[in-house]
Amino acid sequence: MSNEISGHIIKINDTESKGASGFKVRTFWLETQEEYPQTLEFEFNQEKCRTLDAFTVNEPVVVKYNVKGRVWEPNDGRQSKVYHKLKPWKMETLEHPEDKKERLARQGIEEVRQNWPADSDDIPF
Repeated sequence: MSNEISGHIIKINDTESKGASGFKVRTFWLETQEEYPQTLEFEFNQEKCRTLDAFTVNEPVVVKYNVKGRVWEPNDGRQSKVYHKLKPWKMETLEHPEDKKERLARQGIEEVRQNWPADSDDIPF
């Protein structure tokens, strides 16, 4: 099952290693641009985890993905459950390269402002 959705990235997580085999997983959150925005988590695996290195938080993107599901049946008599994962196979920016440069510059300035000590009037010269 293949789907497509657009929105902006609100969080990019670090790559994690799972289990003894070191299976790599990296997730990101996407917020849709609808009347009632939805937040969705997508998951890249193994070498595809590097795909997210080319993207930044707040960047508008379009994601093509498959829905994967599996049934979990516990041994202790509890009710079975179905788990779903959204697995992207293609991701593209919707932002012009010049607009991206400008947005990143604004984010960098704002980050410096937020981290600058409020009581600092010490000028280094």
